[in-house]
Amino acid sequence: MFKNLEIQLLILVLVPFIITCSGNSSQQVFVEFSGDDTVDNVIAEIPLKTSLQHTECAYSVSNNEIKFNYSCDDTDQNGLVDYLYVQIPTLSSAQLELIVQRNSLENRSVDKTQVFLLASIDDQYSLSDKEFEFKTDVLIPDDATEKSGYAHMEGPVWESNKVGYRLYLDKRSRMDIFGKTVEALVLDTVSTDYHQIQDWGADVLKVGTSLGLGAFSAYQDGKYRVIDNWTSRHFKILQNTPHKSSFELIWRDWEVFDKTLTVTMKVEVYADHHY
Repeated sequence: MFKNLEIQLLILVLVPFIITCSGNSSQQVFVEFSGDDTVDNVIAEIPLKTSLQHTECAYSVSNNEIKFNYSCDDTDQNGLVDYLYVQIPTLSSAQLELIVQRNSLENRSVDKTQVFLLASIDDQYSLSDKEFEFKTDVLIPDDATEKSGYAHMEGPVWESNKVGYRLYLDKRSRMDIFGKTVEALVLDTVSTDYHQIQDWGADVLKVGTSLGLGAFSAYQDGKYRVIDNWTSRHFKILQNTPHKSSFELIWRDWEVFDKTLTVTMKVEVYADHHY
């Protein structure tokens, strides 16, 4: 239950807990876990009241004993930080009081998540010396097909400090997974020789003709169909912060089993987690 209607929305993350807020020059936040067990590495999404929103990600988040790591987000893209993602190492059923204040760079988090789509800057995708650029909001070209070379890693990649994933943008439309041996975010810098074990890890799943780590598919009369046709594909990064990153991919007009569907896929990845 919110005690101050200036803070109107809480997005619950990973576990069910309740946040209430109050205060003027600072923001008092109460986090209460509603489950029975203690949980580790909780990411609490805290909407900042207007008076604390600022152009710089410089805050202090503490409970008078511990200063917590945090990252910032500008969800409405108006140039002001309006959300903090606070990493709570351990959360139990007891109520946790946090105080959020401005003007401190202490405990600002290092990047532990990322989403990216590296696309060729040249229409000649097959060039061996082609260069790539980061895309944040793009309509995927029709000729971006399997093995075309349009995208490094063959599609969007999302990664935490623990694990990495990718989605094939072509008619395979399924997910793959990268095992990591390092905490650093590396998948935007590695070569395409990722099937062999490298210093950072490797592609650890042979997808082949399977559904891979997972895929949207339709089932009828003993047959599966993945998203293998469309009129357009639209990729958009929703957020890239140290604690949480997410993206959206929309396939329009998928014709399958006498139906025409538009499919929207939203994916999130969290720091210190494998998902």
